[in-house]
Amino acid sequence: MRARLVMLFALIVVLNFQSCRKDGLLDPLRSKEKRISKKWDLVKIDGDFPIVEQYQGWATSVEVIDFDISFDFEEDGDFEVNAFYRLELEVPYWGYYYGGGGSRTIESNLIADANGEWELDSDKEEVEIDIDRRGYGYGYGTLQRGQDFKILRLKSDELVLEAEDGSEWYFED
Repeated sequence: MRARLVMLFALIVVLNFQSCRKDGLLDPLRSKEKRISKKWDLVKIDGDFPIVEQYQGWATSVEVIDFDISFDFEEDGDFEVNAFYRLELEVPYWGYYYGGGGSRTIESNLIADANGEWELDSDKEEVEIDIDRRGYGYGYGTLQRGQDFKILRLKSDELVLEAEDGSEWYFED
């Protein structure tokens, strides 16, 4: 009888951990700092990519056709972002050899890497990223200034952040 009660209690505890929406089974036992401290690969963004705003006003349209972006949150508070974008741009064409005017579509590759620091806010609901502007490479848009992200989901293998513009960033480890 006693063994059955222990098993029932253990089953209830396990089911409680599994039903938690923000965290995985054993994740609540590790601090948020420990769970976020690793290299995360961006798998998608619901909303605009940060690079798009840099081309507004210059290109008539910008489409991200491929990307490879990672955020590395190191335990000591150091932060590194590595980004590769393949873009399709529609740009004005003013070549006088061809009569001028009009536009053309081009593909462009952009690699941008930067370092900085990160920390969780006092409520541990947001991660604050500051980019070291001295080592800043062209091609980050809003990340050039640093950014605070609201943590929507943090599991041992999944991270979902909400950027200041409302876009959601989905990462996997």
